[in-house]
Amino acid sequence: HEDVQEFLQLLRVIRTFRSQLDLPPKESIGVMTAHSIRTFSSFQSIYERLARVNFMNNTDATQELSAISQLTEYGEIELLVPQTYLNGRIDRMLQRCHQLTEQMAPVALKLSDESFCARAPEHVVSEHKERLESLQKEHAMLMQSLNQFQSASDKKS
Repeated sequence: HEDVQEFLQLLRVIRTFRSQLDLPPKESIGVMTAHSIRTFSSFQSIYERLARVNFMNNTDATQELSAISQLTEYGEIELLVPQTYLNGRIDRMLQRCHQLTEQMAPVALKLSDESFCARAPEHVVSEHKERLESLQKEHAMLMQSLNQFQSASDKKS
């Protein structure tokens, strides 16, 4: 039963990573694992089909791949992606961060205006606060992913 839990968690980690990077479903990525992760050897063919990964060792890694480490409760795995995908995703993330910053500025300005807060109906002020909080959360999550991807990209440069 523990093997199944480990398998499911690692599958989620890989799929979440693929989603964050906007990798096409048909694009296979490389994976290097710690030897302590039992399910990679037990379920290798299932991982390869469900998560579209290729298992690699240190000698398989080539210059055009960047490694991004993911720590799980079962051990560390390194996900290897083509540098071009990583660079493209970083560029899109930077653009989105800029958009979010531009969207947050007027909302924060309104909320900092005492006369707006005093005159506006409570539900309008509440909507603005919720909007700002939502934008800030998205920005924080994006920055966390961006830092992770940039550090992987910098290691390769």
